[in-house]
Amino acid sequence: MKAQFIRKGIVRAVLITLSLVLLAACGGGDESANEATSTVVSGSVGDGPITGATVEIYNATGKLVSTETSDYAASYKSRLKLHPRDYPLLLKVSDGVDLVTGDAPDFELTSIIMNKSSSTANINPFSTLIVKMAESMAGGLNKENIDYAKAVVMDKYSFGLDSAIIDNPVLNQISSKNIANIVKASEALGEMIRRTRDVISATGAAITGDDVVNAIAADMADGLLDGTGANGSDATIAAVANVVSGQVLVEAMTNELKVNGVIATLVIDHAISITHPSTRDSQKSDSVRITSGLVKQTKHSVNAARVIDSSAGLDDLAAEIDSISENSTAKEASRVLSDSASQKLDTAITQISTAATQDVLAINMVASNTIPLSAEKITPPVVDEPPPVVDEPSPPVVEEPPPVVEEPPPVVEEPPPVVDEPPPQWLRKRPVLWMTWLRFIPLPNVQET
Repeated sequence: MKAQFIRKGIVRAVLITLSLVLLAACGGGDESANEATSTVVSGSVGDGPITGATVEIYNATGKLVSTETSDYAASYKSRLKLHPRDYPLLLKVSDGVDLVTGDAPDFELTSIIMNKSSSTANINPFSTLIVKMAESMAGGLNKENIDYAKAVVMDKYSFGLDSAIIDNPVLNQISSKNIANIVKASEALGEMIRRTRDVISATGAAITGDDVVNAIAADMADGLLDGTGANGSDATIAAVANVVSGQVLVEAMTNELKVNGVIATLVIDHAISITHPSTRDSQKSDSVRITSGLVKQTKHSVNAARVIDSSAGLDDLAAEIDSISENSTAKEASRVLSDSASQKLDTAITQISTAATQDVLAINMVASNTIPLSAEKITPPVVDEPPPVVDEPSPPVVEEPPPVVEEPPPVVEEPPPVVDEPPPQWLRKRPVLWMTWLRFIPLPNVQET
């Protein structure tokens, strides 16, 4: 009995000890996984480089964890103490001075840091589109959506950003070797957003740069800027952006990008010199070569403009762009393109904001390359298809009612038998009166029979 008691005590002690060991091990693991660590995040800020910008950093729950200011080099740095659960970090930029436009940013710039292994987060129009696209997709700001958004932007809407020099506009560190490429491409994308806003505003519509960015990002969630993406897409904004892009890209090819109506080449180069003084003249905007993506995007945009403007000028421009080769310099492109190349798109840009629905649809389809690039092949089907749809329903709907109208007469003719029945009922209720009346009938005839 005593031995049995001792054995039970030993077993109980062993179980308690084992439980404590396991509990301590589990607790220690959780504490290590959730331990806050110090980290430094940094990056560049700019459409054109932006100095004095307010950079706000939010954790995964939306809590503001840091506020920084971009310096004279349009860069920021923040030392943070973060838990793993704080990621991803969302960065937002406001205020400051864009060294190219001379004004505050025309729209909110955003970027993202997915995990503690990332320490660089550049904040520019490309990072903004990537973040906004991911936010509009199912699952939001997760790694899969961010990677997909980056791939779409770099493949189809790079505005000349060379993936051989900058393969990730969010993570790549900016130096004198790549500053010209990122600034020029970012400024081109930013200028497209500004012009799209201004073209639509000219119609009397209330629209901001943020509205344009949000609509484009939502639209591109399906991989195309065609007016039929995620919730928030707008077909008219997409069409205007597609046509305006053609003009911006033609200017970028010859390194004569206009910002707020003025050729900004010298201003862009000056901004590069201020933020990266070691940059040589041979590394500035004129050194940026034309990528295959830039040529393809320009072709699609110019052909989209031909949907609503069939002038010979746009035909000539399309032919000129076809003759520009990948890796050409701005000077080489200038020898191919006429002096008034970008102005040939003015008429299309003026017309696009008030274009008919069928034209808006065709423009977006051509620009996204979902139908052949030739405007002559596109316009007729889009315009001619609606009539059959309108004409077919009319005859059947008009001809069917007569049979329905002719059916009621039989229903109206049935009541007479019902109306004739009351007299017999009246007579049956008065047998005495009926017999009295029968007495006056002559009887001789009855006897003869």
